[in-house]
Amino acid sequence: MIRTCQWLLLSAVFTASTVFAQPSLPFVRGTIVDAASSTPVAGATVSVVGERPLVVTGADGRFEIAAPAGTQVVLITRDGYAPLTLDVAVDAARGATLDVQMPRQVSVTEGLTVVGRVNDYVDTSAGAARTSAALIDVPQAIVVLPARLIEDIGALDTKDLYKFMSGVSDSPYSSTVVRGFTQREVLVNGSRGNPYGSFEGDVNNSGFSTSQFRLSNLERIEVLKGPSSVLYGAAEPGGVINYVTKKPKDRLATRVMVGTGQFSQALTEAEITGPLNRSRTLLGRAAVFFEDRDSFRTNGNTRNAHAVGNLLWRPSTKTSLAVEYEYIDQRNAAHRLRGVPVNAAGTFLADYRWTATEPDDYTDLQAHVAQVRLDQQIAGRLRLDSTFRWLSSTRDENYHEPRGITGGGTLMQREFRDQVRTNDDWSWNANLNVPFRTGSVRHDLSVGTEVVTQDFLFRFATARQQSAGGPVPPLALVSPVYGQTSPTRYGLTPDRYFTDIATTLRAGLYVQDLMYLTPKINLMLGGRVDRYDDEGQSGTTPLGFEGEAATGRAGLVFKPVTGLSLYGSVANGFVRAPILSQTPGANGPHDPETADQFEVGAKSEWLEGRLQLTASAFSITKRNVLRPDPQFGPTGANGNAVLAVGKIRNRGFEIDAAGAILPRLNIAANYAYLRSEILDDLNAALVGKPMPNAAPHAVGLFARFDLPWQAALGVAAEVVGDRQEPFAGIAAPGYHTVDMQYTQTFASRVRLLIRCENLMDARYAASALFAARAGNFPGQPRTVSVALTFTSR
Repeated sequence: MIRTCQWLLLSAVFTASTVFAQPSLPFVRGTIVDAASSTPVAGATVSVVGERPLVVTGADGRFEIAAPAGTQVVLITRDGYAPLTLDVAVDAARGATLDVQMPRQVSVTEGLTVVGRVNDYVDTSAGAARTSAALIDVPQAIVVLPARLIEDIGALDTKDLYKFMSGVSDSPYSSTVVRGFTQREVLVNGSRGNPYGSFEGDVNNSGFSTSQFRLSNLERIEVLKGPSSVLYGAAEPGGVINYVTKKPKDRLATRVMVGTGQFSQALTEAEITGPLNRSRTLLGRAAVFFEDRDSFRTNGNTRNAHAVGNLLWRPSTKTSLAVEYEYIDQRNAAHRLRGVPVNAAGTFLADYRWTATEPDDYTDLQAHVAQVRLDQQIAGRLRLDSTFRWLSSTRDENYHEPRGITGGGTLMQREFRDQVRTNDDWSWNANLNVPFRTGSVRHDLSVGTEVVTQDFLFRFATARQQSAGGPVPPLALVSPVYGQTSPTRYGLTPDRYFTDIATTLRAGLYVQDLMYLTPKINLMLGGRVDRYDDEGQSGTTPLGFEGEAATGRAGLVFKPVTGLSLYGSVANGFVRAPILSQTPGANGPHDPETADQFEVGAKSEWLEGRLQLTASAFSITKRNVLRPDPQFGPTGANGNAVLAVGKIRNRGFEIDAAGAILPRLNIAANYAYLRSEILDDLNAALVGKPMPNAAPHAVGLFARFDLPWQAALGVAAEVVGDRQEPFAGIAAPGYHTVDMQYTQTFASRVRLLIRCENLMDARYAASALFAARAGNFPGQPRTVSVALTFTSR
């Protein structure tokens, strides 16, 4: 621990002292006014494309921003106005003057031709990439789902959005499959700290969350494909998902939504945001969200309550301080849901609504989250951002777990589990962006440090099934009768409970430099070192493990013509072994899992930037792969036991298209091909098989057609190929679904959304679980919902 503290101090000193002498740069100065009234536009954001700093206009509409000499592209945005992109000639001695008349953004409901709306589904940057460069200049496949696309889709939780990200597919509970690798950890605003519960690096049940990440407070989603350990430390090599939360606006706005639908859905959302003082230097936001809905699974119900408060203080155009608080209360009745049992071919052996859980079973989550972020332009073009994120969450679970079919195929044996998991986590990161020049080469240098700590507790007890001499009765697969048993009969006395405790600490230091070698060639280099120091206790066994990891990446971009870039990159990554699996009783200690990737691709912009196309091909090899031990360790009783089983290789290619292909037609479409192979495993029969839930083919599409009577028609389609769970010996057959929706706006402030999910009412397996007894998760049947939104601003 002392060594880690010394290392942390060194990291902080390095980040704070990384200052480069900056050559004097010319400035672009000007005033932005409303095109209709000629009044100053305060709060407009002005940035130079490819440069990190941005400024915000004051009450007089004036701005001043440093920019390199030559022709530069200036981007001006403000809520309620059409975004502007302007070419500006910057003189090395005199700079440039830019006075702008900014037109109001016309709502889709107010006219037939919409200014600034043709690129609703196109986004040119991703904050999680830790660079100010446009996506077309970055040698990495990156998918961004912007706010308008998420709003148009009308989804309520993140699982509804996977189909619109190439290479991302569904996996049980809160996990996802990215480029064939299952991952359970996500970023929020570029920081560690998932309020829905996780334990970094864990590959067993104690670490992943059965609670679903909701979309109620999300503004956009970014997916960085491939190993991202250079920027974020330990992470699965398929990629990392970053959820960006909503922020206060500088204009008063209110929003109220009420909704209902099948399965007794009741939905309410309310939000208010705007300036808290006349100078608009202090902005605020408050929002509440509530949904109650039955599951199509027998006895199931979900109730979600979510409250958010934000403050944003901008004392100057160079400084902003944002504070955010969230309270999450998610109560799921008749959960923890498993799948429906299947045979080896993936055929359901019971009705798709069947569940092993009783009406009184539950999974309840309560979480508090606080975040503080500082953005500071230091001197010239140096920019610092620093984020501290804290959370405390508790997840209680009482549920009946399927344990195997008996009675000639008519009964499911069950055990009962009483569990509680708590997370008390915090993370801090600081990132310094330093644009500078060395001769003719322009650099976009980022250096930063990150510290992540987790205090994790898992307390659990189990009552065994009757077939193993326990008190828990089985349940019929056909015409099951619920409510005939109770946990009070299972004899779970205090001495039957066990506790796992883990306190983890990881610190990292990274450097990344994007170099513009010539007008057509970019080179990106990056490297990182991480140190982790973990300790804890599994039952009565003390735990302790520490280690270090170094990762790097390199990429080259070639831009033969404007609007087209070709790139290639190589990167490596690691996943630390979970501390709870480092004891001999869990087959430990274990070395980290390691991975490397080779990727090539192309990015292009069409129709004057209104349509964005990305294509990439990749090969990822992962070594020292850890997976749950089906024998539960040497004693047969350690649920944290894992096996280091060998090597996996996932190869494939992905295509994404987003934007406006016609004046009234916006699309977001993707296709992914994946060849996943287990190259080495202790079980030779698994060699050559794909990883769990890795679909060889997947297609996703969302299209919105704007109608001339203040309305829009939307259609979503998904096609997924056959998948396997090789460690369980079961398949999940391929499927295709179609969703449709209709949006109608009245008086420009009232919006009606009618949505039909799974229009053809297909019966399909969304994902496969870890054993045939746990089965496959059935997909949502046809579901119709209606929502009415009132806005005022």
